[in-house]
Amino acid sequence: MLKINNISKSFGDNVVIKDLSLELPQKGIVCLTGDSGTGKTTFLNIIAKLYTADSGTVENTYKRTAYMFQEPRLIEWLSALENINIVLGDKKNTLPVAELLLQDVELADARDKLPRELSGGMKQRISLARTLAYGGDLYLFDEPFNGMDHDLKFRMLNLIKERCKDALVILVTHDSDVAESLKAAQLHF
Repeated sequence: MLKINNISKSFGDNVVIKDLSLELPQKGIVCLTGDSGTGKTTFLNIIAKLYTADSGTVENTYKRTAYMFQEPRLIEWLSALENINIVLGDKKNTLPVAELLLQDVELADARDKLPRELSGGMKQRISLARTLAYGGDLYLFDEPFNGMDHDLKFRMLNLIKERCKDALVILVTHDSDVAESLKAAQLHF
């Protein structure tokens, strides 16, 4: 269960979230939409305990949270495969899992490339694969499709739906096509 009770968050004089309350389903997909600067990322950061709300409470009974940030945050000196495998414990017996995820995000040929050798969209897909590898019962995706064309974006969206079907997914997007195709609960910030 994820229950938000009257949370507020400000940065100096800038009120980003004010008295937000909601209860999210145990599993499924919730899509957060809204203009830039309306508090969507701040909301995810509060759920992930990276920020503390100034007031209100967050009741979170999930055991493991996987968070894909807006920017890929890859480790620059590790290959694409190693960036995925590191969240699996960096053991040799987990390499097949990491390789399968590379195939799932359509980057099997990039397994040995360093982040600096990848395009922005490729980095996003490595980050997506790493998030899925980490796993959990709560997934937070903040603009996961940056740098991807229309068809690729929807293939990656289907991958998320398939891999996270037994979890709660909170997905931030500015893309109305993504929000509509999910047929999920939508919260507009």
